Amino acid sequence: AAAPRVPVQGRGSVPRQRQIDRGPGQRVTSGDIAALRSVSELFRTLDHTYGGGHARQALVRYLEHEAEPMLRGTYGETTGRRL
Repeated sequence: AAAPRVPVQGRGSVPRQRQIDRGPGQRVTSGDIAALRSVSELFRTLDHTYGGGHARQALVRYLEHEAEPMLRGTYGETTGRRL
């Protein structure tokens, strides 16, 4: 049996952007939040399909380099709650 496919959620709704290094105070946008949620769903699917250890290192790197810097960014109250 073929492995389940990873959902394609959010691909059409969030424009692809050039990867940038996030610095302290950088503005966090609704697109950043949408990407974070989409990637979270991807890792959830991988965990469910293959087990937690399968993509753990990739998740750790994503959290270190993408999610954690967002917390040091600039955002309003609503965006902060969504983070």
